[in-house]
Amino acid sequence: MRSQLFLMAVVLATSTATMRAAEVCNAGFPGENSAQILQRTPKALADCGTPAAVVLFVGMNDAVNEKRFLTPKQTEEVVAQTLRLIAAAHAKALVVTVHSPDEVRLMQRHSPESFGGQTPAERIDATNAALRLAAKQVGADIVDFHAALAKAGGPSTSMSTDGVHLTPAGYNLLAKTVAAALPRMATHDKILCLGDSLTFGIGVRAVDATDVGSDSYPQQLKAILDGAL
Repeated sequence: MRSQLFLMAVVLATSTATMRAAEVCNAGFPGENSAQILQRTPKALADCGTPAAVVLFVGMNDAVNEKRFLTPKQTEEVVAQTLRLIAAAHAKALVVTVHSPDEVRLMQRHSPESFGGQTPAERIDATNAALRLAAKQVGADIVDFHAALAKAGGPSTSMSTDGVHLTPAGYNLLAKTVAAALPRMATHDKILCLGDSLTFGIGVRAVDATDVGSDSYPQQLKAILDGAL
């Protein structure tokens, strides 16, 4: 009996040691709108090495960065094109809704006149509607981070560094929301996180940071999938 237990322990230890950890690629780039992300999607897919799933988190710049504004129709069209590229690469696509910002902190660095009489919340709602329409066209799944953050109290100072970008706790909520929506993954599968500064991890890492041990959501997603969180 003891020898059988010992053998089982050895087999378990060996299988655990040789099991590959989840591979998560962070393809976030600060300041980009959906159209710019579309342009670099083929390279991001290739660089990640045929991912099994792609988490597309775009639209914040489309909605609230006047230098990168897109109309909801433009967002719908370019996101649908991006999702078709992902489908052509035989990857499962998940589209993350963008959260409502803390408008007080947001408008400290943006011009109210450029919003054309709309509030940031109205632009966010229109962008999320566009994301949902694009996902429906291509059959992609929706990950409703907008609702998840609202349920957690919104972009408070504990969840957001500046009203838009997230704290480690905010990125943790994002990572958990994405992890819950992912299909069952094989240990060798790769996940591509494609997006703007929110995917890159602005707020928890410098714009030129190259570390992979940060608190950005792709790194926290990896830790969740590895069972470390």
